[in-house]
Amino acid sequence: MAIRPTSIIYSPITTDKASVEMQDGGEAGVIQRLASGLFVLPIMLPQLQEAEKVVVRYSIKYHATSSIHPHYRFPVVGAREASPDYLALQVSFPSERLPSRIWRAEWVSDGKKLHALPSSQTEEYLRLQPINHRDDQSQSVSQEVERPLPGMYGFRWQW
Repeated sequence: MAIRPTSIIYSPITTDKASVEMQDGGEAGVIQRLASGLFVLPIMLPQLQEAEKVVVRYSIKYHATSSIHPHYRFPVVGAREASPDYLALQVSFPSERLPSRIWRAEWVSDGKKLHALPSSQTEEYLRLQPINHRDDQSQSVSQEVERPLPGMYGFRWQW
């Protein structure tokens, strides 16, 4: 992700009932609730020089609740030059709670605001894949987006 002179990025998160494991590129802060009711995860980045890039990789494990939303969305906001160069998303499900259907989805911007409305042109049905490096029967889906435009990228599913 290309970051300019800032040292903190904020990742959206759907609840504070989650744990975070950082793999690369930064240090996770404490999940915060914004005045709007949304949650964010602050990620402190290493000191960067102008035009220097950093890869940020982390996992969020949501603790099972009956009220979990049937989607995962990651927003890309701001000017194109401030957007990430590459976005890779993966959602995993435990074997005892697999969705019946899952789609790759993009939510679009009207130029003023981001709207969490799926665009029928970008939805694509996906198949769950086994996670080979784990001992359990968890399954996942993933997507990669090069030079994403402002909007939301992620998945939605049916139980």
